[in-house]
Formats: sequence, C-alpha cells, structure tokens
Amino acid sequence: MEDKKLLDLGKTKILSKDAAKEDNEDRHTDCPVLFVCQGKTISEHRLEGRQEFGRPADGVRPDISINNHYVSRKHGIFETEQGTSWYTALETTNPTKYMGRPLSNGDRIRLRDGDELVITYETDGEEGSVLLIIANSSSRVSLWRELQQAFRDELTMLYGRAGFLDWWIQNREGDDYRQAAVFLMDVDCFKKINDTKGHKAGDAVLKIVAEELRKTVRYDNQVCRWGGDEFLGVLPGTRDQVEERLGDLGRRISTKTADDGIPVTVSIGYVHCDNDGRIAASELESLVELADKGLYRVKEEGRNGICGYQDTDHTADYKRKE
Repeated sequence: MEDKKLLDLGKTKILSKDAAKEDNEDRHTDCPVLFVCQGKTISEHRLEGRQEFGRPADGVRPDISINNHYVSRKHGIFETEQGTSWYTALETTNPTKYMGRPLSNGDRIRLRDGDELVITYETDGEEGSVLLIIANSSSRVSLWRELQQAFRDELTMLYGRAGFLDWWIQNREGDDYRQAAVFLMDVDCFKKINDTKGHKAGDAVLKIVAEELRKTVRYDNQVCRWGGDEFLGVLPGTRDQVEERLGDLGRRISTKTADDGIPVTVSIGYVHCDNDGRIAASELESLVELADKGLYRVKEEGRNGICGYQDTDHTADYKRKE
C-alpha cells in the first residue's frame, strides 16, 4: 500500500452563484485563504508553503492552530505552491472528512475553491463540528469575510456575547489559560454622555474603547461587547502581568477624547485564576460575577480605577489608574 493516496474528487457544494466562477475568471490574486468555522466564530488563515494544522498543546503551536479538544495535536498538513493547495491527513481520533468521506492517514487531496474539510465530534450527547473552507477566488473570500462580520457587534466590530461564549467553550482548556483573568469593563458616566451629548457621541466613545481594547489582546476573540457600554474579556498571564496590561489599557483610554472634546475613562473589575489549572466552562458565570463586584467597587471609589479579585480567596485589591 502506498504511503500517500492521491485523491482529487473535485469541488463541494457552491455557496453562491458568484463564487461558482471558474478560477481563471475570478482568481484571488493573493494566497489561498482558509476559513475555520466553529459555532459562532470564524477565523481566517493564509495558506502558503508547508503548514501544520492541529491543536496547540504543551507549548507547541501548529502553524494553523485550532483550539478544540477534538482536533488532534497533529491533525493534518497543508502544502501550498503557486496558488494551489494540498491537504494531507494524519493519524487522528476524529478524522477529517472530505465530501462526506473520512480521510485516512496519508490521504492527500488537491484543494479547490469552495472545497470543505469537516471534523465532526460528539460532546455531552450533542454533535459539533469544525468546518474548514478553502477560498481561492475573490468572491468567495469576500463572502466569508462578510459572514465573519455577521458575528460581530455592528458598532464596535468586536464579537458579541454569543460569539465570545462560543469561543470560550472552545478555548477554556487551552494551556494559554492555566493562569488568566476574566475582566469586565464599562465606560464611566456613559448614560450622562448619551443624555447630554446624544447617542452619536456615545457611539464614538464606544468605538474608542473598543479600538484600544482590541490593541490589548492577541486575538480579537478574547474580548467582546458584553452589552450596552460593558465589555468582557479574558487575558492570559500572571496577576501582575494582567494588572499591568489592564492598567495600560485604562491609561491609554483616558488620554482619548470623543466628539466635542468629551473625556473618556473606564472602570475595570477582574478576577484572576492562578491554580495551575484550566478555567472550567461552568465557572464563567461565577467569574463574571466576581469581576462585576470588582467593577462595582471601582464605581464606589469614584470610577476610573481597577479592582481585582483572587479566585482562590475572593479577596479584593483596589487600585487607581495613575
């Protein structure tokens, strides 16, 4: 038996008429793009050269990392040359499916515009999947980028609550979050800004906060607009590291002004988990409650500050953002 079996089964279903154009009519001028869909989140990856695909673990991060427990550490290999991509399946517990057919170790397929690779699994009696879509044409890339935006808050372009919760479930067991903090942040005197300056001014403030928040994290998925003027996120790191990053975030925001010179400040509450273990999904609600208590403490002390809780003893440490 050959080590690698060559498969070239053609295109899968077309998602739109525009995306059905032949490659030579609608060729994407840059590298092929891989879109990875998990629940309400869609990530984008450029395909170029040889890239290992799998789940990050033990300090090792594959070129295309998928934080999902049901994806193997070494799930497959993408190889791209002169705009053409190939996928080679590796030995895995949950095999990748192509056109409904599970790929075996060593199977190698040529990927065309619109092809889909699917990894299915079952957890708690419910089925889930990781969907990988190959986009080789401009129209298909545009289509999936539009779908990406559909899961984001229209005003701030951050993920909404549903998208964050979906990401949380997929990533909470990652090694990056053995030490991490969940933080809750809101805009000081936001109702007053809306009432006195109007909703347009309030929207401008939210955009400023969202932009600075995006600069604070490595991945957009780590933060979201929780609702109204509240933002929620998770930051990996020690308590000192997290506090420093949140302090820098607050100070940067406080240097900004919105429409009509409106000053912008925020209050931040957070809870840090430092137990050399992973944050469990069932704990998110209680962690948010503790972060909210920290936020309330900041409000009591005059706003524009930080209050952190230690998850192990629930003690609070309030600090101003000097």
